[in-house]
Amino acid sequence: MIYENSSTYFLSNPKTPLNQEIDFGVYAALAVVLFFSYYRIINNFTFSKTEVNVWCTITAVLAICISPTSTDLYDYIAQGRLQAHYGLNPYLSTRAAVADWQNDALLSTPAWHIPSKYGPLWLTVSRLLSFCGGESLVANVFVFKSFLGLLHIANMALVYQIGKSLNLGVPSFLVGVYALNPLILVGLIGDGHNDMMVLTLLLLSVYAAAAKKFFWVLPCLGLSICAKHVPIILAPPLLIWLLKQHREKPFQLRLSVAVTIAEVVMLYGVYWEGFKIFGPLMSQQQSFSAASLHYFLTHFFRLPDTIEFLLLGVFVISYV
Repeated sequence: MIYENSSTYFLSNPKTPLNQEIDFGVYAALAVVLFFSYYRIINNFTFSKTEVNVWCTITAVLAICISPTSTDLYDYIAQGRLQAHYGLNPYLSTRAAVADWQNDALLSTPAWHIPSKYGPLWLTVSRLLSFCGGESLVANVFVFKSFLGLLHIANMALVYQIGKSLNLGVPSFLVGVYALNPLILVGLIGDGHNDMMVLTLLLLSVYAAAAKKFFWVLPCLGLSICAKHVPIILAPPLLIWLLKQHREKPFQLRLSVAVTIAEVVMLYGVYWEGFKIFGPLMSQQQSFSAASLHYFLTHFFRLPDTIEFLLLGVFVISYV
């Protein structure tokens, strides 16, 4: 079996001095206000200069402060720490592999005590960010959230260019629709989720399609999948669409597919130690649906690793 030790991992106390800096009641009230304000803006199809200034201020505050609901952020920091400082593979190791992990603030803070289920691109980025953050937990939080904030700015530029390329009304309003979205502000900027990076790469893929730069559509999607596996569900319909676009230039599509496969292989190659590196992802599926076919097959039959890997592909599509 690829993953047999899920019972040895546990959820520790997620409360830390950092994630209590904003009172939960205040944070919840802010989220409610944001949602109602956003609804008014979308409904009226316009927003004032004052509203923009207020929302920009709120965005800056969320980017700087520590959310009381943020737990995954500390997990990202710990996984980066395991790589940058201890030289461990986060697909196969947890903080338990470090003898005195309780004395390392970057390892003892996270709520989750499990191997990584994210893509190799995000793990590589988290390793670099952890190196930049050094030994301080506060510095690491700042570095990670600053990186995600920069991606948010890049996303606004991409949304503008996509709207301009497709002639979708007023591009600046589309930027506002994205940038002022409470789910983006609270969930991605406030809580510091790596979905921001996934979104950036997906928007790059969409921009490549909108600008008719079809060669880069699949490579950008491949990078997005290597950040987090969920976007793989977009690959089949996107490939079908690209086949129609490349009827007269099939070689370009083949080359694009080859580049995409090459980048995925190289990124996974850094962490490759057999199919067992996909164990955490498969374990996540099991935790969400113990009655699933995948759970039944992998727990009641001793399947070869290659078969479990194929089942993993089915899970990734069905998971979403």
